[in-house]
Formats: sequence, C-alpha cells, structure tokens
Amino acid sequence: MCTLSGGLPYAAGHERTRRLRERQFAGRWCDPIDDERADEVLRACERLSARYGRAQAYYYGAGDGSAWVVAEDGAIIRRYSETGDGDDHLLTVGDPLPYERDRRVQLGLASDWDAAHASEDEEDEWNWAVFDMAPALAQAIGLSPQTIGSDTPMRGTGVRAGTEYGTANGGPPGAYSI
Repeated sequence: MCTLSGGLPYAAGHERTRRLRERQFAGRWCDPIDDERADEVLRACERLSARYGRAQAYYYGAGDGSAWVVAEDGAIIRRYSETGDGDDHLLTVGDPLPYERDRRVQLGLASDWDAAHASEDEEDEWNWAVFDMAPALAQAIGLSPQTIGSDTPMRGTGVRAGTEYGTANGGPPGAYSI
C-alpha cells in the first residue's frame, strides 16, 4: 500500500485556503523492499513527497513481515523492514519515527536503540513487534487501508491508479468494489 498526502489548494479562487488530501494506491508495485522495485519505490516516494508534501509506501505480508518508506518534502526520512530476512538491516535509512520510539517504550525497551548493544531477547522482542507493525504505523501517520470500510466517510471522485503494464494491457476483468 502507498499513501500520499499533503496540502493542496482547496478550490479556484481560494488559493490561500488549503486542506489535507489523502490519496491511496494499493498494489504489489509499491512494495518498498521488493528486490526489483525497492529503489524505484524509494525514488517515487521522493518525487511524490516533493509534490504533495508527504508520501509513504508500506509492505505488510500478514505473516511474513512489515516494511515502510516515509518521505517528506522530497527527502526520505525513514525506511525500515522486518521480514525475517537476514539482510533487512541493509535497507534501513534514517532515524526511527516517533511511532517506532513510542512502541518500543510500550514494550519496555529503550526508545533509542543500537542493535550492536541490544540483548538478543530485546532484539527478538522488537523484531516480532515490527513484523506486524506496518498497518498500525500507516494509521498513526496517515491512513491504513485496513481501516477503510463501508462506514468510512468519503467525498469527491474515486480514482484508480494503474501501473504501466496495467495501462498497456488492461486491468483484470470484472467490476471493482467501491
């Protein structure tokens, strides 16, 4: 799931009035740790955050880990993952987000951490917490698709984003549930 948000002019003639708009794009194409797409997703978040103020990309595998990229004003401020892959730490960029720090405190761990100085038990506890963290983090700093339902207030026009492949070859047959 990718989330974009930022302040945009509200309407013509009201250039000084701004409001927050949320945009959601979902699909495997915005996985921030995919071997083939991680760099492209990172660059896309940079570009989109430069235009819209903020962009995030999340991976949540419901049993095989979590990952996120958070960008603001054209710069990546955080990328982190825990999927059980021994190389997860190689993808880490930036300092922990406030949500990550708060979650560590809730677990009884130090809010600032250094894996080189953490005990094995502390590291294991944190890794298990992060494994399922992406949806809660998305909700804390934006909007999680897991919280969108028939009772979610919506206005405006729905837009479906497509990949380059999907645009060239068409989407799957059938109607999309809205």
